[in-house]
Amino acid sequence: MKDFTYMPRITILPGPYEEERIRTLVTYCKKYRYDEVMFFVNAENLNDGHIEIKKLQPYIDTILRAKEALKAEGILTSLNPWNCLLGCERGISLKEGQNFDLMVDIDGNTGKATPCPLSEGWRNYFTEYYLYLIEKVRPEIIWIEDDFRMHNHYPLNWGGCFCDKHLALYADLIGHKVTAREMADGMADGREDNAYRKAYYSVTRKVMRDLAEEIGKSIHARFPEQKIGLMTSDPKMHSIEGRDWAGVLYGLSGQTVPIDRIHLPAYRQCCAQDYSWCFHDISMQTRALIPEETCVLPEIENAMFSPYTKSLNFTRFQAESALSLCPQGLTLDLDCFAGNGIVPEYGYGEKLADIKDYLISFSRLGLKFSSMRGITIPVREDAFLYATPQKELSDIRINENWWASQLASLGIAFHYDKAAEFKNRIVAVSGNYLDGLTDEQIKQLFADNYILLEGNGVKSLFHRGLNGLIGAKSFHELSNTCGAYSFEEASEGKRYLNIPGARASSYVTCPDFLNIEYSDTEKNIYTNMFGRLENVVGIGEVSVGNVFILPYLCEGKHHGLLTTMRAEILREALAKVEKDDLYLYTTLPYVTPYVYSDKNTDVLFLVNYSDDSHECVPVYGLREYRHPAILDRKNGRWRRVGLEKDGDKVVIPEPLFATASLTVRLIK
Repeated sequence: MKDFTYMPRITILPGPYEEERIRTLVTYCKKYRYDEVMFFVNAENLNDGHIEIKKLQPYIDTILRAKEALKAEGILTSLNPWNCLLGCERGISLKEGQNFDLMVDIDGNTGKATPCPLSEGWRNYFTEYYLYLIEKVRPEIIWIEDDFRMHNHYPLNWGGCFCDKHLALYADLIGHKVTAREMADGMADGREDNAYRKAYYSVTRKVMRDLAEEIGKSIHARFPEQKIGLMTSDPKMHSIEGRDWAGVLYGLSGQTVPIDRIHLPAYRQCCAQDYSWCFHDISMQTRALIPEETCVLPEIENAMFSPYTKSLNFTRFQAESALSLCPQGLTLDLDCFAGNGIVPEYGYGEKLADIKDYLISFSRLGLKFSSMRGITIPVREDAFLYATPQKELSDIRINENWWASQLASLGIAFHYDKAAEFKNRIVAVSGNYLDGLTDEQIKQLFADNYILLEGNGVKSLFHRGLNGLIGAKSFHELSNTCGAYSFEEASEGKRYLNIPGARASSYVTCPDFLNIEYSDTEKNIYTNMFGRLENVVGIGEVSVGNVFILPYLCEGKHHGLLTTMRAEILREALAKVEKDDLYLYTTLPYVTPYVYSDKNTDVLFLVNYSDDSHECVPVYGLREYRHPAILDRKNGRWRRVGLEKDGDKVVIPEPLFATASLTVRLIK
């Protein structure tokens, strides 16, 4: 693979336009600096379900003709069969002779064409299908789609599998028989000491890991060097079904490199600020969960194709900001799956070609994702087991990584970490993370680290009888619609927004508030909560010892918590913390700093997720450095730059444009 690979996903069909489509593809792959083409087989708009192998030859012949034309220009060919289990049936049913056991959903409904992953008939078919494609085309990579999963197989409700075979496996672990509906309800509400969740998690984890290994071994027995790529989706949904990230990726890859097409969460145009939230929640969490050595090829998708859906500039921005994942390239869904081939009319290719040198030079830094530094965000595969009980499975929410998107939005460097224990760190705890620890582990976590804690973590401490760790006696949960609280006001002697008595609204776009009563333990009260009649309701944001408490039940993006005043409060709380974690930040809204550190060099990668451009960038917390250099976005060349230092503040005298990035190399 080249230093940085552009890999479009393309559909070209046999027929009257075939030669023209191939010529256009080759011409514009060269012009756009595309390196490898992923050809769809049985593409979405033309999908025939589990296609009969005897019908493949015309499509293979077309792909082979395109492959030869591309090869002459040094461009590689990969294959992307559109379905594995089948993401969406859309009226499809099984063909004659396809004796597959079918997936059953939480209501006991059986799919028409979506197989159960335990089905021997489907497994044999799928292996034969892939071996046939590999033998005929010899692709660089053959891809398995993200329908390699249990959830989201429309029209099945939620997903599966709750067939008799699976129910028997669940029953063995639970200790008694269950129906599909009972299983789903038990997974939702955590009944019988979480037995239903544990059974589903354990069984599906093994089933999908074994399936990946079976596919990988079958392919590599005949084609030992064949690379197999996997598309993945939201890690929170994968947590419910027990995704063994290393087991699945290594099972598929065998002795080759594991490859993941990480989902970049914007099928259509959205504002860059909201994209930031979803990117750090989904894409970056996925990168943290997969093995370090995985070849990462994030996917930019534009559905339904054309600048009317997603602008050229936003597409360029997705490519540029994805560098924070330390990828080896990008896959590009920019041309309709129905058979247009590549469409120059859209103009995406020129925009991407313009920044290719920049992406290549960044990639040549050889950064490791695990070298990222900043405040620690704990992450684990089994978060589902500890999620708050709900009435319905579809209502399950996993928010253990909430602080990641919040810190990114506030311009504070962070990193994900899969470690089980932390020492001398700044650890941001959210959601039900504490519920997955023993009492002793929680005590150790709080004793050895500085903790950022939001309301759900506070509730977990009370539930475990460990509220003494934060000097709290009781709490009262207030709904954001009850009218009992209205705004936070800076406590006496505190000055924010450069005004006395500064206030921040807690109405509408803030979540439910925990009115916590504290003991006489020494604390630093930043704000008090007031009602609409300016009556004191309780204590707002506060530090108690080595814990900062944001007393809201945080779930997803709350615009009300992303305010200048609250950013200043958090920075004040962290200012005097002395831990091993790097505390680095910028005061520019939605400018996210990523710091990658090795023995000799730090790389500061700044991404502007806002519509505002900046003439220079103030950064706080940079350690000692020398020979600073900037990577030019126009030509991908390094040039020396003089940084302006003023105490803890360093000013980078370079413009940071809206929805763009800035890369700074610092020699230690």
